[in-house]
Amino acid sequence: MEVTCVVPGGVRTSIARTAGHAVSVDGDEVARSFEERIARTGPDEAARVILRGVERGKARVLVGPDARVVDVVTRMLGPAYQRLLPAATRLQK
Repeated sequence: MEVTCVVPGGVRTSIARTAGHAVSVDGDEVARSFEERIARTGPDEAARVILRGVERGKARVLVGPDARVVDVVTRMLGPAYQRLLPAATRLQK
């Protein structure tokens, strides 16, 4: 038996629009920000990348450029990358 771990980046689906949010969070703003800044990969492309990885017996499949960037950063910095996330989020605003 083979297993493939899929690591998706931002994929343009309705997930941000249909997700639940805390009362204090503007769900429309979160969805808009996700769709404009993060969701760079279309669902058809994501499916192609995943299926190709499974067919090739890959242990891990990174979907989208953002998933690849996060993968490199976490490998280089280990757990210290978590301190960078809040700063990176502020820079995007």
